[in-house]
Amino acid sequence: KIIADPAGVVGSIGVIGGKLADGGVLDKLGITTFEMTRGMNAGLEMLRPWNEREMAKIRQLAQCTYDTFVSRVAESRSGKVKNIAAVAEGRVFTALQAVDNGLVDGVGGLRDAIMAARKAANLTSSHIITLPRPKTFADLLYGDSEASLSEKIAGEAAVLGRLIKRSPGLVYLINLAELLDDQTILTAMPYYFSIRN
Repeated sequence: KIIADPAGVVGSIGVIGGKLADGGVLDKLGITTFEMTRGMNAGLEMLRPWNEREMAKIRQLAQCTYDTFVSRVAESRSGKVKNIAAVAEGRVFTALQAVDNGLVDGVGGLRDAIMAARKAANLTSSHIITLPRPKTFADLLYGDSEASLSEKIAGEAAVLGRLIKRSPGLVYLINLAELLDDQTILTAMPYYFSIRN
């Protein structure tokens, strides 16, 4: 499955190529260059413009790349893209247009993509690990030393344990987060009510 960001722009199949040709600027600056090549295509990346034979070779390479790309899209998106020629050649679409054209399967964010992958893998729960790890509360308290990951996790668990003892509402929020694992949470109220008899 391919999920596109709602504000994303989806580019279709297209191949561009080129190089920087200095147009004699280096000569004007007093910098002299010369080519020392061996082989017919050894000068393709030099700073001078391509000659006709080199231009034909670059066009041939671009067409080969384009044809490979089109065949892979046709194979992988079979049945989803109705007319590849109509959406190819570098055309650009909004995310919703891309869904209509079969270039992507849906519109959503990273969480939607993770949930789709989780569903495809038949997993009932998952945990997101961000690497490199963002700084945690324990990092702020103990400093960002060269402590091992297990030491940092133990420190975070200790801090979390102390917070839970002080605020039983935190347990409620942690449990709520587990229950709503595959749901998007827009907001959590900053209040926790504990009713006792």
